Amino acid sequence: MSRDFTLNKYGELLEALQQAGYRMLSVGDFLVQKGPLPCAILRHDVDRREARAMTMALLEKARGIHSTYYFRVGRGLGKAEVVLRIRALGHEVGYHYEVLSKAGGDREKARKIFGDELSRLRKMAEVRTAAMHGRPLSPWNNLSFWETCCPEDFGLMGEAYLSFGRLSQAVYLSDTGRGWNSGKNLRDRFSPEGPAMPGPFSSTGELIHFLGKRPFPVVYLLVHPNRWTSRAGSWLLQWGEDACVNWLKRKLKRPASTRS
Repeated sequence: MSRDFTLNKYGELLEALQQAGYRMLSVGDFLVQKGPLPCAILRHDVDRREARAMTMALLEKARGIHSTYYFRVGRGLGKAEVVLRIRALGHEVGYHYEVLSKAGGDREKARKIFGDELSRLRKMAEVRTAAMHGRPLSPWNNLSFWETCCPEDFGLMGEAYLSFGRLSQAVYLSDTGRGWNSGKNLRDRFSPEGPAMPGPFSSTGELIHFLGKRPFPVVYLLVHPNRWTSRAGSWLLQWGEDACVNWLKRKLKRPASTRS
């Protein structure tokens, strides 16, 4: 049996979507273009191991695909050359914010952090959209930052959750928790009015089969590049890391009232 969460398997997923007739769009391009359908919105949250994002961006470029890569500021800009190279490949660069968690829930401090970090990222690339980092073990839901402001306040055209909150014609597919729409996904979710979350799916192969049988007008994919690697040693280490994080989620997860 072949290993899942490899670059080869990710390539198979992209190929299946393209063969099914989906136009592949970045988050920002979808917000601008809207149609024609069917289309697939391709989003990447670069939580760590930025070099793997570069490898994934090259794979997509070879297929003629432009997607969105959301970078954390601070730790996530530890390899700024990756941001520059991904931008040079034609992909969209976005801001992966976690400001309420960083500010300890202080909204004024969070607003300042958001502006400062966004300004740092914009020195390297145009930034049109942002996406919250879930931080599932934090008591603060970073999406709540928008309760007292809006993306336009920062010159943004949209937010990867907020701007799709009522896109009921879409299906949302996330690899959070090392599984497609897994129960281990605590915060990378939409409200019931937003995209549907079918599944869970036991493997990427099962997801490919599902998409082939059930075409949808819009498919919204969240893929974390650090999770996808082909080398056996790196793959095993990532599997162990994901297993440990999932165990911590079960042990330390917050009450439902603090989660999205």
